[in-house]
Amino acid sequence: MHAHDWHAGLACAHLAPHPGPRPASVFTVHNLAFVGEFDGAQLAELQLPRSTFAPEGLEFHGKGSFIKRAFTTPTS
Repeated sequence: MHAHDWHAGLACAHLAPHPGPRPASVFTVHNLAFVGEFDGAQLAELQLPRSTFAPEGLEFHGKGSFIKRAFTTPTS
């Protein structure tokens, strides 16, 4: 999967919690000024588990960040 910029960052997050083999992913940033910030209360709408709202996941200075999750998604 090839994801581009903040709006596609959650595609990487949705791959992470699934057990077993995952497709390879590449994340390209064109403009780091836009990180896709959101309120943690919106996790249910994003269909992501509450556990993803942590410093090693989506959380970034008290808010969620789509782009941060793309950078922190484990590759194995």
